[in-house]
Amino acid sequence: MNEPWEIQLLGGLRVRRGGRDDVRFPTQRVAGMLARLAYRPGETISREELVDILWPDCLLHKGLPRLSGELTRLRNLLEPLGDVDRGSVLRADNVNISLNPAAVTTDLATFENAHKNGLESSSTAARLPWLVQAVETYRGPLLPRFDHAWIEPARRGAAERFLQATEQLTAQLSQIGEHDRAVTYARRAVAMNARSEDAHCLLLRVLVRANRLPEMRQRYRELERMLEDNYGSVP
Repeated sequence: MNEPWEIQLLGGLRVRRGGRDDVRFPTQRVAGMLARLAYRPGETISREELVDILWPDCLLHKGLPRLSGELTRLRNLLEPLGDVDRGSVLRADNVNISLNPAAVTTDLATFENAHKNGLESSSTAARLPWLVQAVETYRGPLLPRFDHAWIEPARRGAAERFLQATEQLTAQLSQIGEHDRAVTYARRAVAMNARSEDAHCLLLRVLVRANRLPEMRQRYRELERMLEDNYGSVP
């Protein structure tokens, strides 16, 4: 079987296979269609829903032919002639479209699986590797350059799970005395969302556990400035 397509959704949409360079999308709508399909490989998405995503102000009878054209472009991208069988990656009928989950991998699925296993593991030894994988897999917000309506709640949910995993990871590391690693991961949470008060508070707590009080005070002043500049509020 051919190597699966590797689809990155966190931090930006990128697609590659077998260590080759990232593919280039022929149109932004091809990228948008793939983003929605790759969010949940194997889930069938109706053609009507995809038309509504890609052409939100277009009448359905006009959008469906446009969708067929973009679908052909996406198929040519994922199933180049002479390379893979038609239908082996992209499954489509007159009603629904989906990605074959055996033909693709996504960083979002890796992140969500690691997050789930990290929270459900019963011991620190079993929990830590999963939490590390979850936090390190999260390269940034879900599909940051897309503004389709479905993405915002999905993006917010992924960010919340990342912060939850980071909170659990830093607590575990602090508990076993690995304070420097805990601080590094807490800083990562702030770097991923500099406007998140929760992320800043996580870093403050980790610095207190590490007994790095001068740095904690400096960070608190930075939090004050961030909230004042962006929201006109206080911590």
